[in-house]
Amino acid sequence: MNERKRHVIKKAHQLFIDKGFQATSIQDILDYAQISKGTFYNYFSSKNELLISIFKTISEEIEKELNELLIGQDPRDLEIFIKQIELQTEKNHVNKISALFGEVFVSDDEELKQYISKIHLRMLRWIFRRFVDIFGE
Repeated sequence: MNERKRHVIKKAHQLFIDKGFQATSIQDILDYAQISKGTFYNYFSSKNELLISIFKTISEEIEKELNELLIGQDPRDLEIFIKQIELQTEKNHVNKISALFGEVFVSDDEELKQYISKIHLRMLRWIFRRFVDIFGE
């Protein structure tokens, strides 16, 4: 991902935290990120796609850091799992994921709701795999 796209994602994420996803317009994003409409639509087809990109970016960052905690460690070590959960909780708090999820759930947007459901399912699968690592089948 190029730096300009990262910049747009970062600025939009901040706006969504400050104003809320529903209350933020594409024009607000253009103004805050200091980009043109063409630049926005070069990267994203819609505000929904931008929100999904924000979730993907955060998820990839968290997943990378969770995996880094396991490097050179015994995956059965309960303390490592606790550190992973703490890391994820902190990242979710810092990125205001609960607030963004909440806005999606009260919206009528089925595409976003399905995406959020996929994120939750992915997380549950990760927890299940980690439980198997720690406690066995």
